[in-house]
Amino acid sequence: MNIIQQAHNFVQRLLNPDDPRRCRHCRYRMTKKNGTRPIKSNIDLDGPHPKRHQNWWCYRCKRGYYVEDPNRAKWARYTRPVQRKSLDMYFYLEGSLRKVAVWIRSDINGEERALIWDPGRRVSPEGKEKTRLHHTTIWRWKEKLGRKALTKEFKGAWQRLLGFSGGLVADSTRVSVRGVKASVHVICDGVSGVVMRFQRLTEETEPVIRGQFRAVLARWGLKVEQVKVLVSDGAAVYGRIVNWFLQQARWQRSLFHLWRNVLPDILCWGEEAGEEAQKEFIAGLREVWGAEDLKDGQEKLKRFEGHWGREGELESVLELVRSTLQAALVHTEGMVEEVGRTSNVAERFFRKYKGRVKRMGCFGSEAGCDHFNAAWEVYINFESHQLRKERKKKYRHPGLCPLEAGGVSLKGMTWLDALEV
Repeated sequence: MNIIQQAHNFVQRLLNPDDPRRCRHCRYRMTKKNGTRPIKSNIDLDGPHPKRHQNWWCYRCKRGYYVEDPNRAKWARYTRPVQRKSLDMYFYLEGSLRKVAVWIRSDINGEERALIWDPGRRVSPEGKEKTRLHHTTIWRWKEKLGRKALTKEFKGAWQRLLGFSGGLVADSTRVSVRGVKASVHVICDGVSGVVMRFQRLTEETEPVIRGQFRAVLARWGLKVEQVKVLVSDGAAVYGRIVNWFLQQARWQRSLFHLWRNVLPDILCWGEEAGEEAQKEFIAGLREVWGAEDLKDGQEKLKRFEGHWGREGELESVLELVRSTLQAALVHTEGMVEEVGRTSNVAERFFRKYKGRVKRMGCFGSEAGCDHFNAAWEVYINFESHQLRKERKKKYRHPGLCPLEAGGVSLKGMTWLDALEV
C-alpha cells in the first residue's frame, strides 16, 4: 500500500469512525459499556474541553478495548487541529518554534498577541483555564513527524507511485545551524521536481553518493535502465556514477553551474576590455549554449572561437566551453521530454530549505537533522506551486504540487494526512 492510499485510509478512519460497539480485537459485537474516565487535557483551538471517555468491554475476548477519538490521538493533550496547525505554520511560514507556540497559544487562550488582532478578547471570562503550550511541545511533534516519515520510507510507502520521467537531477550543499555544519544531498525527478531522496551525508565520498542513487531506485521501485539522463554540476563523482552505475544514462552538465564557473574569468577580463566587450562576449556565449542541437552548437562555437580566440585571457573559458559542449546540450537530444537545461530543480529546493533552516535555533537532538529532513521531504513534495505570475519566475506546473506534476493522483490528500497526524 503506497503512501497516498495510507493517507486516504487514515482520513476515512477520522471522518467515518468504526462502530464503537465492535470489538477492536475479534471484530464481534458482544460488547458492553464499561464505565468512563475523565479527560481533562483535551485542548482545542478554542480552548480546553474537558470530557469523559467511554470504555468498552468484550465478552468474547474477556478484555477491554480503546476506541480512538477522531479529533485527538491517543494520550495526546492537544487535539489534531492544534497539532496540524502548529506544524503547518512551522513548515510553511518558516518561523521559529517559539513564535509558532506564541501564536497558537494566543489563539487558544485569547491572550498575548490575540489582544492585538481581536480587541473583544480583552474582556475574557473569569475562571477560564489557560493552556501553556511551549515550543518544546511543537518540537516533539516535529520529531515524531520525522520518525513517521522515516518509517514509511523503510516500509516502501513510495514504491511504484511516481510516473518517472527518466531524468534525475542531483546536487549537494552545506548548511549551518548555529555553527554546526552538515552536507546534504538531494536527488529529484528532472521534470516534475519530486524530491526522490534527501539525506544528510556522513561524508562526501563516491561510495556514499552512489548509495544514494541505489536507495532512490529501491525506494521508488525503479530499475537502472529507466534512468536516461543525469543532470548535475561538474563534480567528478557524478561522471564516475554514470560510467560505472548508470551506464545507460547520459551525463548532462548544468548550464547554471557552467555559467558560475566561467563568469569570474569573464568579469576579470571585462575590467580591462570594457563593459561593451564583456556584454558582447556573454551574448555570444549565451547563443552557443542556447543552440537547438549539437550540430548547431558546434557551428556557433566555431564562429565564436574565430571572433574571440585571440583573447589569451579567455582561453580557459573557451577550453571549458569546448570540453563541455556536448554534455551541456544533452537536453536537445530528446532523450527525456521537457528536461531542463540546468539543475534548477535542486537549486530551488535548496533555496527553500536554507530559508527554513536559517531561522532554526538548532535541530534539538543528534538525530534531529535526519528527522527534520525526512518530514521536509514529504512536505515539499505535497506543496503546490503558486498560481500568480512573477516577472522573473516561471512555474512549469502552476497550482500543482510536484507529486501531481509527476502523475500522482492525490485525491485531496495533504502532507499531514500522508504522515497521519
